[in-house]
Amino acid sequence: MVTREKTQQMTAEELLRLPTGMGKRYELIRGEVKTMTPASPRHGKIAVRIGGRLDHFVSARQLGEVYGAETGFTLRRKPDTVRTPDAAFVSAARIPPGGIQSGYFPGAPDLAVEVVSPDDTAAEVKAKVNEYFEAGARLMCESATS
Repeated sequence: MVTREKTQQMTAEELLRLPTGMGKRYELIRGEVKTMTPASPRHGKIAVRIGGRLDHFVSARQLGEVYGAETGFTLRRKPDTVRTPDAAFVSAARIPPGGIQSGYFPGAPDLAVEVVSPDDTAAEVKAKVNEYFEAGARLMCESATS
């Protein structure tokens, strides 16, 4: 579930400087900071299984990189949107030599995986899926926790 943290517009660079710890994770939706509640054990288990299998497949074929839930992707600028899918894949062709050195990944992953929690509304899920596709994602995978 996502809760409202601030109404002041923020940039992706400002979001990156927010303090973390004590289980706090954030996303930035059209310039507004959203605090992410910690995932349930079932949610985490599903996310790590999907991410692990995806990483095994991608690594064995040298297709690109797989990223976990802490990875931010800048989907939009002015106002900025930064999302953190539960797992993500970016093809090798889109990763610059030496990788991304700092900040969030610029753009959407090729594949974004979201584990849908019972508290997520259909409208929230639809909005998130639309954001990924509008930013250039080629595939979106959703998995329910219940």
